Amino acid sequence: MSDSTRAAIGNLAEPDLIELADAATDDLSDAAAFADERDLGRLGAAVAAASGSRRERGAAALAAFLRYRAAADGIEVDSSTTFTPVAEAI
Repeated sequence: MSDSTRAAIGNLAEPDLIELADAATDDLSDAAAFADERDLGRLGAAVAAASGSRRERGAAALAAFLRYRAAADGIEVDSSTTFTPVAEAI
């Protein structure tokens, strides 16, 4: 899939989800609310369809939210903990 096709699909599917996710990581309560209220699978799909810096920001936000959810579930995590992106795991 070309980068332009990936970007177009990402914009059609969820035009603001990556931006919302990226912005939510700036504040702990916003990040917790985002991780609790949003479908991270949809964020994973949006990240997989994005390109360039948008994809990088989305992937970083997704990783942060996955670490948050894992920690909330009692799994020991730190900034080096990695996860398989949700969209690629399906």
